[in-house]
Amino acid sequence: MGRFYTGDIEGRFGFAVQSSTDGERFGAKPVEPNIITYYAEDIKECEEGIKECLKCLSIPNKYFNKVVNHFKDINNKYELFWDEIDWLKELMTEKVPEKIEEYNLHSLELGLKIYHCIKKQGDCQYDAEC
Repeated sequence: MGRFYTGDIEGRFGFAVQSSTDGERFGAKPVEPNIITYYAEDIKECEEGIKECLKCLSIPNKYFNKVVNHFKDINNKYELFWDEIDWLKELMTEKVPEKIEEYNLHSLELGLKIYHCIKKQGDCQYDAEC
């Protein structure tokens, strides 16, 4: 069983490693309780969240554009992210504990979806199961 998010972007939260509130890191704000509706429009805040994930994964900021551009088509293609992750792990400058790595990879995926949604349509709204 897992928790999902739906709306302008869709996906599944990392089981037992990712909070439903993880989008707040990328500038999303809750709109209503129980099923939380998030809305994000500040691309700079989202970029800062992505940079935070990269830092936690020991990936230097100089790879920000490479990571963002690689996942231009990530919206609603959950499998794409996990099928093509080996090159991303090669950018890590230090070994990251597996559980933290998994959490931050799930967070990075969410952040990239929010980022590309904002870039495409100016804002992003999605519902997250609590």
